Amino acid sequence: MLFRSRAHQPTVFQELLNKMEDMECALSNNNIMSLEKCAKVVKDLFNQLEADELKSTAFRIELSARRGNLEEVVRYSLQLQREFIVFKKSFN
Repeated sequence: MLFRSRAHQPTVFQELLNKMEDMECALSNNNIMSLEKCAKVVKDLFNQLEADELKSTAFRIELSARRGNLEEVVRYSLQLQREFIVFKKSFN
């Protein structure tokens, strides 16, 4: 999917920052249902930004949460956090 408007990117990026914070909070509270919902939104936002690797990791979190596998959710969440740090540097 090609991104339609570069002017729209900062809004999407800010929403992504907010949702990543929500995911960190849900992770620290072991709230697997909230993590699943956040992961779906984050996955869609990464898709809009054409960040395929991060989208795939968010999808893994979503599936692991749906299956109730907290160990995998934690592992993929930590992976996404590391990948997101690199992504933020390249986005600016």
